[in-house]
Amino acid sequence: MLVMRPARADDRAAVAEMIIARCDRAQEKGIDVALAVDFVRLACEGAYDVGVLFSRDTDLVPALETVRDLGAHVEVASWKGTSRLRFPDSQLPWCHYLDADDYATCRDYTDYTAI
Repeated sequence: MLVMRPARADDRAAVAEMIIARCDRAQEKGIDVALAVDFVRLACEGAYDVGVLFSRDTDLVPALETVRDLGAHVEVASWKGTSRLRFPDSQLPWCHYLDADDYATCRDYTDYTAI
């Protein structure tokens, strides 16, 4: 369930700092594989009707295609002003372009390691 609340100015500043910090540090290995596996596995289980993948990693295109072929609707998201994932020779899937304000508005503060 997604709960929306208005973004506060201090939220936007904190999110912008977090995004910059993440871009500056080394990336964790294996995240793209884990994301692809979960994306496809959850589609196979019928856990969602629409899958939105927020990534620019072209290694994830086969996962997007697989989920589409399984019958789920797929869309992608990317930061405003950047490139996006798409199927070969196509303008699909639909892309949601987001900025720091958008991220702050829908940020999920749940600590999933505690669940």
